[in-house]
Amino acid sequence: MQTTRTPPQRRPSDTGTTPPAPATAGQKMYSAAAIVAAAFVASRILGLVREVIIAARFGTSGEYDAYVAAFKIPDLLFQMVMAGAFGSAFVPVFTGYLGQGQVRKAWRLASNVITIAVEAALVLAVVLFVVAGPVVRLTVARGLPPADQALAVEMTRILLLSPIFLGLGAAAKGILESTGNFTNPALAPVTYNAAVVAGALFLAPRYGVKGLAYGVVAGSIGHLLTQFPGLLRSEMRYWLLPRPVAEGLGTVGRLLVPRVIGLIAYQVNFIVITSFASLLGVGAISALNYAYQVMMLPHGVFAISVATVIFPAMARQYAARDFAALKTTLGDALRPLLFLTLPASAALMILARPIVQTLFQFRSFSEQSTALVVQVLPYFAAGLFALAIVETTTRAYYAMHDTRTPLIASGLTIAINVVAAWILAPRLGERGLAASISVTTGLEMLILLAVLRRRIGPFDAAVWRSFVKSVLATGAMAAVLLLLRPRLIAVTDPRGGKSPWQVAIFLFAVGVGLYTYLAAAWYLKAQELTELARRFGGPLRRRV
Repeated sequence: MQTTRTPPQRRPSDTGTTPPAPATAGQKMYSAAAIVAAAFVASRILGLVREVIIAARFGTSGEYDAYVAAFKIPDLLFQMVMAGAFGSAFVPVFTGYLGQGQVRKAWRLASNVITIAVEAALVLAVVLFVVAGPVVRLTVARGLPPADQALAVEMTRILLLSPIFLGLGAAAKGILESTGNFTNPALAPVTYNAAVVAGALFLAPRYGVKGLAYGVVAGSIGHLLTQFPGLLRSEMRYWLLPRPVAEGLGTVGRLLVPRVIGLIAYQVNFIVITSFASLLGVGAISALNYAYQVMMLPHGVFAISVATVIFPAMARQYAARDFAALKTTLGDALRPLLFLTLPASAALMILARPIVQTLFQFRSFSEQSTALVVQVLPYFAAGLFALAIVETTTRAYYAMHDTRTPLIASGLTIAINVVAAWILAPRLGERGLAASISVTTGLEMLILLAVLRRRIGPFDAAVWRSFVKSVLATGAMAAVLLLLRPRLIAVTDPRGGKSPWQVAIFLFAVGVGLYTYLAAAWYLKAQELTELARRFGGPLRRRV
């Protein structure tokens, strides 16, 4: 999600006289992904601040359960109309026209898709606003107390405004990333999270949990406005085309149908999980949400940033029928993902209690709230690696104009997840729901990789070497963190009061684990560490 492309940087040779070769495609991807990741880090940090503030004010209360449940129906609307239209379906066709120099066709297609999508979203939003009461009470809030059910219905109606603006933001994102501008789309989530933080700080004290919903609506508007300067620079052209008339719209429609079905199934999956969680008692929905948000921090920084950068590139390579380059681009993306997500997953599993105690346990977020989240987080974290691979390989299918295979894979795994959740929730509670999601995500990863291997052939041996070395380095880091964990749990226990000293000790322990991982990777001669050191210059290389 980040910045406009820059000319390849030149690095002096050892003699200072011979100019180097231009940057490779892999190096360009690293550069763009690093910029995208930086914006994602800022966004995720704000998102983490948001969760910390919310946790201190609402904890795992029934009121916050209602807020989390209220998100599900508006999210379903967003996924049905906007996310599907401007993700896998629109970008490959739009990028193809631009790559062929057919600029007018590209902008007419964008105009037509935007107009029709907004019309559909508005109609569905009005319908859902009218029927929100019975829909919410029978699905996501069926196990909540009546007062919390009523609150969930009210906030659902407020939040139905957000998919319209977020959808227009998704349209801007698809357009800008197709034209090589990743900066504004990457900054948009920062604006969104900043608005929600403002809602938690300034509106929640007056309006209660509804203040968070007002902040979400404001953030969705800011998400769109942040991308306007980029649209102006891209010289976007817009025609009001309320009927399907643009060339290429049929192709978008054919790609869209299976993608929308898959997105609906994915969102219904979370609606079902939320419905099961509502039957487990007060705080269950909140606990699952806090744990999921913590897991999504490294996922957003690593997986989504890399997938965002490679998607337009793979779409262009597929349009040019350069399948070797497409496979190389995907392989260059998988290696850093393996290098970064494996240790992140292990660290979240091992340090679950210190993480939750340090971040959340304060004021309304009690020791009981900590216990609820800690029992869930390791199960979510176990699926982080698989989720990152799914995020990236799915983009390869979309770039190849194939939305059917990801639909079949996700549909199969979602069906299994629903059955597994139904079996495990009564026996394991919230842990069963998190475990079912992680296991079925792993199954989806295996299906997508197996089919992709038949399509484009096996990945380069460097990908598998990266996997083995990352596993070995993660093992070394895990051994150190397991030794530190008992003392770290005692030090970060906030029952005697929070202090900067506790946070400093926690960060030091995390730093020790990170250093162990990097040192092990260095001795194993992991290519990814060398590339990162080269990318970020001499000072970092000397320190490593």
